[in-house]
Amino acid sequence: MHHRSYSRVSFFFLAVAIMAPCPIAHARDASYYNTQGLELYRAGDYAAAVKEFNRAYSIEPDNEAIRSNLANAHLAAAKEFVEANDLDAAISELSAALDLRDDDPTLYVYTASLCLSTGDLPSAEDRLLSALAIDPEHKDAHVLLGEVYYRRGSLPEAIEQWKWVHDLDPSDEQVSELLAKAERELEVEKHFVTEYNRRHFIINRDRANFEKESRTILDILERAYYDIGRDLQHFPRNPVQVLLYSTEQFSIATLANCHVAGLYDGKIRVPLNPEGFDEDKLKQVLRHEYTHVIVRELTGDKTPFWLNEGLAQYESELLDENKRRILENALKNRELIPLEDLDKAQIDLEGDPGRLHLAYLEGFATVSYLRRRFTRHRLFSFMDLLGQGCDTETALQQIYRRSYKQLHRDVFSEYR
Repeated sequence: MHHRSYSRVSFFFLAVAIMAPCPIAHARDASYYNTQGLELYRAGDYAAAVKEFNRAYSIEPDNEAIRSNLANAHLAAAKEFVEANDLDAAISELSAALDLRDDDPTLYVYTASLCLSTGDLPSAEDRLLSALAIDPEHKDAHVLLGEVYYRRGSLPEAIEQWKWVHDLDPSDEQVSELLAKAERELEVEKHFVTEYNRRHFIINRDRANFEKESRTILDILERAYYDIGRDLQHFPRNPVQVLLYSTEQFSIATLANCHVAGLYDGKIRVPLNPEGFDEDKLKQVLRHEYTHVIVRELTGDKTPFWLNEGLAQYESELLDENKRRILENALKNRELIPLEDLDKAQIDLEGDPGRLHLAYLEGFATVSYLRRRFTRHRLFSFMDLLGQGCDTETALQQIYRRSYKQLHRDVFSEYR
């Protein structure tokens, strides 16, 4: 099960103004390169504009107009890289802009937000602390610094940051949710121990329980790391946090319904029975949740429900005869949910377990169809477009030459 991330990563760009340089004696060469940069900038060739402005800046480093133009060209190039979902390149451009505009806390915060998106927590923390050194009351810096601490597993520090923001602005519902969630988890996890067993996963468990189970879980996850990573051609750059709860602890920490066997919300969370567990069922749950880790890294929170849950089921279980029979009956009774209605990252079917189960199966059937009918690389291209912010129907048309209605018809014609 996948839960929406509450990370406060807002993408913004500062308004930029390209300026002609002030007249300076003996600045003919700098003026020439600056003019070339202006033309390239206005033509939208920001990488080339950066080169020309850099030449001008190397000649006249005290010229504020040239300095501003160079910074703005880096910002514009960063925006293009963000739109292309190349966040590492965007961070590089923003870092270059920061070298020129190091007194701008908002620019530090935005760069930190991208570092968070790539999972680079140390760089995000460094930039956020720089922002707060300039402006100690920068609200977004405190929110994101709380996110850094939360992802690191430092709940008291995360709570401190979010409580500061909550006290400043009690009407901020997102921060209120973050704070309440972290406080619930801290109440449950204050006696947990952390086991850095291997480099891919960090296991957190109750000090009194699940020592033996944690080794079994680690073995299952390490196998999933290689199996699913090879299939989806992606391996997380940072260790994945895994929390093991009793069923009661899980309910308190996550507020999840009793039928939930596990979830991923930036951390894999699994309820266990101290009296024992079904290893095959546990393997299925862990592979399912680990697939969500990879999908989140590939597409962020832009993945439609049917694809996210369908991929997780595809990597963790079989579309057996019982599941096919449920889909056949739903088709016969005209109870299938249109795929277009399963386009959001989250769907509100928690109060109807039967309908929710059907939604999962429809995603499973759709992913199975796409994997069987087309190459894997089409799926990767489809997910790339989603990660760049493309809406699902447009991405379907571009990669699979199908509308939602056509895809729905093709997938479920097999269940007549």
